[in-house]
Amino acid sequence: MGDLTDQQKALLSEAASLTTEAYSLWQNRRYAETETLYDRALSLLEQVWGIDHPQTAGALYNLGNLYFVQERYQEAEKVYLRALAGLEKDHGSDGLELINTLTWLAKSRFESRLYEQAKEPYGRAIAILERAGASHVEELADALMRLAHLHYFIGEYAESEPFYLRALTIREETLGPDHLKVAHSAGQLARLYHLKPWLGKNPEPLFLRVLAIKERSLDKNDPALAESLYRLADYYSKHRRREEAVPLYTRAMAILDANPELSGMDSRWMRSGYADYLRDVGREEEAAVLEQQWGEWNVYQDMLLAKIQKKEVTQGPDHPDLAPCLNHIADHYLYEENYGEAESCYHRALAIQEKSLGLDHPDVADSLTGLAVIHRLRDDFDEAERLLERVLKIREKSLGTEHSDYGSTLEHQAVLAAVQGQYERAEQLYKRALATYKAASGIESREYAEGLFHFADFYHGAERYSDAETILRELIVLADKEINVADIEKADYLELFSHVLKQLGRDEEAKAVASRVDRIWAEHES
Repeated sequence: MGDLTDQQKALLSEAASLTTEAYSLWQNRRYAETETLYDRALSLLEQVWGIDHPQTAGALYNLGNLYFVQERYQEAEKVYLRALAGLEKDHGSDGLELINTLTWLAKSRFESRLYEQAKEPYGRAIAILERAGASHVEELADALMRLAHLHYFIGEYAESEPFYLRALTIREETLGPDHLKVAHSAGQLARLYHLKPWLGKNPEPLFLRVLAIKERSLDKNDPALAESLYRLADYYSKHRRREEAVPLYTRAMAILDANPELSGMDSRWMRSGYADYLRDVGREEEAAVLEQQWGEWNVYQDMLLAKIQKKEVTQGPDHPDLAPCLNHIADHYLYEENYGEAESCYHRALAIQEKSLGLDHPDVADSLTGLAVIHRLRDDFDEAERLLERVLKIREKSLGTEHSDYGSTLEHQAVLAAVQGQYERAEQLYKRALATYKAASGIESREYAEGLFHFADFYHGAERYSDAETILRELIVLADKEINVADIEKADYLELFSHVLKQLGRDEEAKAVASRVDRIWAEHES
């Protein structure tokens, strides 16, 4: 710092103080305030050093990590790339100083589902560590495991194997045969061989080795030990070695019972697998009793709630990114007929959206629609109509009257009219919705097909079976074409058609259509 002016030294001192204060705020999860201080520190460093200096790169790295923990992965990637450019200018393309930035760049791309692009920084990190020699072999093993996991995750199982094997060998040589990191590498290989038998490798010795290491290293009630017991039991069960599986399952469940604080995501997959095993061996009643003791588990709900909790912690309780998550959990609660929780989440999402996006944003319409459905289901028809009118105005203003979301709102109004016995109004609304779908996506589209199905179902409910038949014949011709309609959706169309034909007294035709439904479901289940 000898060549710096006093003013520049003061700026650097201020930047250091800001960074220290920001770190303290980060530790207390005050991320918005952390970002402000990191931005100010970065600006000061750029004033003194420019954009390509290692200290500037360090500030960019801090900011990237903050974005990452807030799940702002695209922003994190851009910042990591800027940091990388500065480090490369000072240390070259193969400096060890690049490793952390390359690793988090790869992780950001992975979280953004840019899997192919994530391979490059992982590969670069491995190459740098290989050139670094013996002093960095533990880091090399960690980097190999990360790339192996990436290949495994995207279904490139054969490609993942050599990386797992190299990591295992390095860890055995550097850490000893009984280290928990050795167990980690061996465990991943065991899972790979168990789930992909076409690789031609026997996973049992690896499962046994992992269990032996954990039994020597961990407390007898450590949840990590339960996982190894369960995986070996599952392997034995799949190979009909049930006498060997039973004591392992029993020990695993006992450990889970000893750790009641474990979340559903951490334990219920093992409990659920054990219940499946009991049913497979004819112990249905025992499985039912255990499931009743464990309580109902909804993995999708747990995932959504965990995501909401993470966003609340990392981004704050009123961040705009939280609103879609709240709508997703509200949709789930609505499906589960938990209307109180659904309404609360829709209202919370709505408040966030109105504040951050404005009163007329299309996302606001999504939350209002959910609330309208709840009011309709509670027979509060006036409020449901008021909300849907607001939705229609928002979508007309923001998207136009030839957008599929506008058509969807018309259908919601049609359903509301029908449940109040306003059949003529409902019919006209369904026709308008179909015209909207046709204009927005064309006749050969999923939106138009689903609109026909809902219209036919309306006619069926109104006992206008001939009108329903006309619509359904058009729908089935359309569904047999190459449009984005799943086979099980097509089965729903045909099932309704069968019911309509039966109501029209055409039993033989109804049976023929019902047989087609059965074939679709048989193919789907197989």
